[in-house]
Amino acid sequence: MAGLWMLIAWGAPVVAAMAAGLWLYFNIDPRYGRNLHWRIEPAEIDDAELPAVVIVVPGRNEAEHLPTSLAELCEQDYPDLLVIFVDDASADATPAITAELKATYGERLEVVRNDVEPPAGWVGKPWAIEQGLRRLRAMERGGRARVAHLCFTDADLHWSADCLRSAMAHAMAERADV
Repeated sequence: MAGLWMLIAWGAPVVAAMAAGLWLYFNIDPRYGRNLHWRIEPAEIDDAELPAVVIVVPGRNEAEHLPTSLAELCEQDYPDLLVIFVDDASADATPAITAELKATYGERLEVVRNDVEPPAGWVGKPWAIEQGLRRLRAMERGGRARVAHLCFTDADLHWSADCLRSAMAHAMAERADV
């Protein structure tokens, strides 16, 4: 009887781990890192149906990643998109790189330079996100931006060209709300 309990005690976690491994193997696209295949094909939704989206990207000393990651965000196959990058007091080449990207992508990319230390009770990344949201509110008041949905991402992540369109199509199909 003790052997049966040992088999259950050790066998169940092993079987669960194997099942999880198989699930991950069949549900992750190695071309884009972690990318689960729950996607709705982007062609299933018309541009006119897609709501305005603003993506806020905080980053500090991300010069290595920005030429690719911000370009991927700005080049999303999405009609009404604004990307706000908040440079959180970077000491590397981030300001120069974001200036080049701003020149390339124009009004689709807004760059905020944050040299202000967070007030008491705040820490780095949330404070940088707050600075991005403050810029967005100012842009809305000035008629330069409109937003129906907010998205937050890190500056070192990679996005496939149809990632946002697919995610919004899925959210709309599922009537997702926050």
